[in-house]
Amino acid sequence: MFVSFGAGIEVDGDIMPKRADKSLLRGVDAGFLREAYEERDVASGGNRASPLELNGKVSSSWLWTVANGYEALVSRTVGNGSGRFVRPVQLSARLATSYLPISDYGMDFPVSSLTSNKAAFDYGARIGGDSVLALFTDAQALRTFMLATTSEWQTWTMSTQGDASAVSGYNSSCLFVWRSVYKGTGGVSTGSKNVAGGSLTFMVPAADLVGRCTILILATVYRSPADAPNTKMSSCWIPLEASRSGDAYTVGATALYSAAMTAMQVTGLSRPSPPTASTFSDTAELTVRADRAYAVCTLTDHTNQES
Repeated sequence: MFVSFGAGIEVDGDIMPKRADKSLLRGVDAGFLREAYEERDVASGGNRASPLELNGKVSSSWLWTVANGYEALVSRTVGNGSGRFVRPVQLSARLATSYLPISDYGMDFPVSSLTSNKAAFDYGARIGGDSVLALFTDAQALRTFMLATTSEWQTWTMSTQGDASAVSGYNSSCLFVWRSVYKGTGGVSTGSKNVAGGSLTFMVPAADLVGRCTILILATVYRSPADAPNTKMSSCWIPLEASRSGDAYTVGATALYSAAMTAMQVTGLSRPSPPTASTFSDTAELTVRADRAYAVCTLTDHTNQES
C-alpha cells in the first residue's frame, strides 16, 4: 500500500523477527518496516502519498525515517484529525481527573519507552541487526492511537416524558435530563429527556486502516436538589464500541442512553427528590451531559507481525 519493491527483492513475508538467522538484512525487512511506519502515519492523520520505491540498495536514511517517525507518532498532540499513538489498555467506565483520557487510563507512551534509536541509522552508520529488530518491536507496540473531535459530533435527538416545559431549553449535548419545578402556584411539574434517536458520529482520517474503534465520552453529571447547598457535579469516562459506516465510526442512541445511566452509577449521583410546595419557586434537577469525545483506534492486521 505504501512501498513498492524493485526488481530482485523477494517479498515473501519472511521478515527478520520470524527468521532463525537474524544476521542478514533483507529487502523485505526494510520494506515491511517502512510500510508499517507509513501506515501508522496515514491512519493517524498523515498525508497519503504515492508508494515509495525500495530498490536493491537499502540505505540507513530509509530506516532513520522510520525511527524518527515513531518518535513523532508518540509525541503528537491529540487533536481533531491528528492522532497520537498510545499504549493499548482495557477501557472501562471510570471517574475522570482530566480532560484527556491518556493519563486517567495510563495510556501514555513516552519516547523513552521506544526500543529503537534513530542515532543508530545516522548517515554512514553501520546497520546493526539489533537496531533493526528494535524497529520491529516498536512497530508492533504502536498499534493503538487516539483522536479528538469537536462539538460537531452531537447529532442525536431527545425525547420528552412528563411536563415538556420543565425540561425545555436543554441542548443536544445532554444525554439525559430530569427536572422538577415548583412554580409557586400550588403545583410541581416534572419532566425528563433522554437520547431517543440519532447517533454520535466520529470521522477518522483513514477508516480503511482501522480495525476497531472505541469512543470515549467524557460524561458530566450535575445534581442540583432543592436544598441548593448540596449541589454536586462529577465527570467520568464511558467507553462505547463503535461500528464503521463509510469513513466514520458511529455509536447509536441506545448506547448513548445507556452511557447516561452508567455515568450516574459511576459518579454516584442520582436524581434528587422533587421540591416541596412552598411560597417560593424552587427546582431540583439532574443532567448528564456529553462534554467531549475521543476515539481510540486499533489498526487492521495489515502490518501485524503476529498475524
